[in-house]
Amino acid sequence: MLNHPDTAVQYILTTLENQRDNLMLENGNLSARVKDLESQIGSVSDAPSETSTEPSEAPPEELPVN
Repeated sequence: MLNHPDTAVQYILTTLENQRDNLMLENGNLSARVKDLESQIGSVSDAPSETSTEPSEAPPEELPVN
């Protein structure tokens, strides 16, 4: 913790240190959340795919020109 004899400067330093500490906590929480989401994505991508390679609807055939 930084100390300064001027109370106004000390207030600013203390406020900035508190913001830094809060941001470090938030960063840790967000990092944990990202890892959790990445593991969920990994478990989904490891599952066999249920999508078919063929299109679900065939395009309509063109009518002959008269």
